[in-house]
Amino acid sequence: MIFRTLPTLVLFCLSLSFQAQLAPGSIAPNFTATDINGTEHVLYDYLDQGYNVILEFSATWTGPAWDYHTSGPLNDLHNTYGPDGTQDFIVLMIESDENTTMDDLNGTGTDTMGDWVAETDFPIIDDAAISELFENAYFPTIYSICPDGITNEIGQVDLEAILAWDEAECCPGDFANDPALFETNFISQGCSSPEFEVILKNNGSSPLTSCTIELKENGTTVATQEWTGILETCESETITFDSVEVGASATMSAIITSPDDDASKNTFQSYSLWLQKWAHISVWSGLQIVGLKKTLLKFEIRLMKLLLKVLHLLKLRPPSMITICRLKIATR
Repeated sequence: MIFRTLPTLVLFCLSLSFQAQLAPGSIAPNFTATDINGTEHVLYDYLDQGYNVILEFSATWTGPAWDYHTSGPLNDLHNTYGPDGTQDFIVLMIESDENTTMDDLNGTGTDTMGDWVAETDFPIIDDAAISELFENAYFPTIYSICPDGITNEIGQVDLEAILAWDEAECCPGDFANDPALFETNFISQGCSSPEFEVILKNNGSSPLTSCTIELKENGTTVATQEWTGILETCESETITFDSVEVGASATMSAIITSPDDDASKNTFQSYSLWLQKWAHISVWSGLQIVGLKKTLLKFEIRLMKLLLKVLHLLKLRPPSMITICRLKIATR
């Protein structure tokens, strides 16, 4: 029997995220949905029209959601600053429990705090899939989405706080040269060489044509991007740092180092990484793996056994060592 030899090191990389909500500064996912009155709503259409969109994720049975909803700030925002007012805001309630009925929304069901329809001046969308799209973990969750799609959770705040947030965060334009950084994504390209992405946004009143961004690991610069282009006010672009070598435990941050009239949003500390590795000697003996540590997860053991079976069927010599690598990510 002829065996072909594989490389001696096989690497598995598993990425586990502990983020419970949509990360601050993320680009909002688009959705199209019909409200309980039959009107269709497309998120990106509202953003393209220049609206700041407020999404209220609630469930009819939740006391805190009912208390905030009936306190009135979102009704006031809709009535004064919505499509029939100054046309600055769109407010949507997203009923987020797939088991909610119209009776519950009308306050006559068995799983409700009251008559949500009577208490709401703005559209109600009964669609739990949208809540899943935004990775919600509790109710109420209130998101502010700027016209460029930048999304942040603002909490259960009053009308004045919502307006102040919009003025401060959604392209304030108080300075001519004002680039800003926001988080968008992490992509695993291997256990020691992940890819990082940040959003570069022009918060200034003048076009942004160049910017220097440094990626830091535990405060030390590991990569630099010299960006050039044209971003008008409120426009943004994703900046990618490819295959960055990181250590076993790292706090990653991005910072703008080029001249800037307002440095308040020049730094974004985005990820804390923990790299865990286990090396195991693999012995080809009746499809058995010798030397496994108890720290392995069951599916990891099954994965390695499946690999050995595949190698056996293909008449390939198994590797002398298998390394399993877990990369844990926590966003901040």
